[in-house]
Amino acid sequence: MKVTTLRIITTICLLFLSFSFASCQGKEDDIETLKNRIKELEAQIEDQNQIIVDLRIQIDKSNNGPIGQVYTTKREVYDWFTSLNQIRTSTTEDNPCNVIVQLALGYNKGDETAQKELLNRRNEITDMLSKFFSEQTSMDLKPQNEELLRQTIRDRINDEILQDSSIRDVRFTTLDVVQK
Repeated sequence: MKVTTLRIITTICLLFLSFSFASCQGKEDDIETLKNRIKELEAQIEDQNQIIVDLRIQIDKSNNGPIGQVYTTKREVYDWFTSLNQIRTSTTEDNPCNVIVQLALGYNKGDETAQKELLNRRNEITDMLSKFFSEQTSMDLKPQNEELLRQTIRDRINDEILQDSSIRDVRFTTLDVVQK
């Protein structure tokens, strides 16, 4: 068996643009604009070291056809800021629940600027998180919504608080929603 490895950059933006590209139906200007935007996004993804997917196709020498596909992801290794205070609040509904949250914020490994800024803005981040969770309902905090919560928190911290750095990931070390 021979293993051929192809590297594929995956993002929702590129898929969306590919579908948009297909729907242009020959409009030259639209097609060129989309091609340029796809190139820009690919460059941004490479610059930000986004997740790269290795597609390994195993080829059976006897029939020269693919016999299987194995997908693996190379995930970035982050440094983690874990010095945020635990957040205790209540949900916003008629019969509120108690919410207890502890977070870890991932930033690029070795990024001292991010580490210092997170430390200096720890109280602002804690305040924003407390307000954020008090605006949620118990349904918003269900496990199936965890990915959306993590992305929303990451984006709000990056957009509203941090100025000289950014966080790349958010992980819940505690997320308890308890009926009163």
